[in-house]
Amino acid sequence: MFCVFFFGLKCYFRITLAISKTSTVSSVTKSLQQQLFQALVVQTIIPLILIYIPVAILFTFPMIAVDIGFASSFIAMTIAVFTAIDPLPNMFIIKNYRKAVFGFFAAICCNKRFFRAQSTKDSKSGRDANVPTL
Repeated sequence: MFCVFFFGLKCYFRITLAISKTSTVSSVTKSLQQQLFQALVVQTIIPLILIYIPVAILFTFPMIAVDIGFASSFIAMTIAVFTAIDPLPNMFIIKNYRKAVFGFFAAICCNKRFFRAQSTKDSKSGRDANVPTL
């Protein structure tokens, strides 16, 4: 865990320094870089909480003669849930993904089409044709 925190902080400071030195970086790029870093931090914390700490407890407590029979099923559940929870930070922290996910669920809940109809001219008949676009 020391390596994870050490190199994570080193990466953060180098990225921050590189972006501050570059004057041609747009605000959109800076915002995206910040969102990606936040998602990476959260994706580092999730396995720490759901895998490393529970497994450390599972191995350590029997060595000090503490019975954790009841907690072993909970630990197995946290390890299984990890794969479902791990991609969620990307979906909710990164702005473009968040908009797409909320738009998709809003379309499902409100019974609307996820695709918007764009009016275009049909080349053969000259009439408007509805073409679904994202």
